[in-house]
Amino acid sequence: QAVTADRSVYAAFTATVRKYTVYFYNGSTLLQRVDNVPYGGSATYTGTTPVSPEDSSLGFLGFQPTGKNIVGNTSCYAQFESALEVKEITDDWTTIIANIDNGTYKSKYKIGNYKPIDLGAEGVINMQIAGFDTDDLADGTGKAPITFIGKELLKTPHRMNPKLVTNADETLQEGTGSFEGWEKCEMRKYMKDTIKPLIPELVRKRITEVIKMHMQDGQITQDDVWIPGRYEIAIRASSEQPIKYNVLFANRSNRIKTDISGTTRLWWIRDASKSGQGFFYIDTQGYDELTAGYAQNIYYIALSFCLRGPREIQDSWEEIFAAEADGTYKEKYQVSDYKPLDLGDEGIINMQIAGFDVDDLADGSGKAHVSWIRGGRLLKKHLV
Repeated sequence: QAVTADRSVYAAFTATVRKYTVYFYNGSTLLQRVDNVPYGGSATYTGTTPVSPEDSSLGFLGFQPTGKNIVGNTSCYAQFESALEVKEITDDWTTIIANIDNGTYKSKYKIGNYKPIDLGAEGVINMQIAGFDTDDLADGTGKAPITFIGKELLKTPHRMNPKLVTNADETLQEGTGSFEGWEKCEMRKYMKDTIKPLIPELVRKRITEVIKMHMQDGQITQDDVWIPGRYEIAIRASSEQPIKYNVLFANRSNRIKTDISGTTRLWWIRDASKSGQGFFYIDTQGYDELTAGYAQNIYYIALSFCLRGPREIQDSWEEIFAAEADGTYKEKYQVSDYKPLDLGDEGIINMQIAGFDVDDLADGSGKAHVSWIRGGRLLKKHLV
């Protein structure tokens, strides 16, 4: 248009509302996607109520972020009641083991519950539940029912290994520094030979070997008593896998530990450095560190072990009788171990050890070595 006089010209704009996508997750599982949510708007989750992948009994609390006031593409994650309960177990160790055997342990106890155990010279340590059915049994038969990790550190600190030694031919000496990792280190032997015998017999005889993986060197070992690793308490093995004991070690502060006097200490974890010099440790702020992790350093120890449930006896009945005859039956077998017995028309039943040297022989000559009971019923057989 021709301009023939003064004129004010104003800019005109077309309004475009920015839109975003909102994702609702339960852990790494995508539950629902909501597209075209306007800037400042809200997305509503319309699916079924999420269930905790850790414990179906935990209540759903909502999503975080909530899905409201959206200003960009947003991922919202389901939140649940905490499975962690830091509380002393009032049951004694005999009852805890009995509850493993009868299968009620997960309903009786929670992750974070702890039970004192007297380790003699190493002090009284509260053993804390880190997981249920988490660790793979070394014999391949399933999972260990309960994993315990010391709430406090042992009284005596210890090195992981002597200082790294280089041989004359420039090779590294096994059992020094972090060469050959946890599998060959002094600490592993110290745990088995020195610390394990301090555990009261009732508990010690129920400790079982489990599979342990190691982050830096890819080692896989079988251990009965051990110290935690990075995958278990500090970092994810992959984006799809959470920290193994993620409820007990949900944040850095949960990794801060004290000795029995209440003093915060540095404590070892079992992952070796690639340099061959040392191992990782947890510092007094709860960080996993390597900078001062020379193997010869003296740091503290978090005793850890798994308890097993009933186990099938692989020995034949003849071998069981022989163990009774030579007196080794209490070393080879444990209360709750079971053995199938073929009763012909009555079928094959599992006879379970109910006790050792408990029942009096009818002839007054002593005790029956092994008492067997079928599935908690009254059918009982004594082997003399």
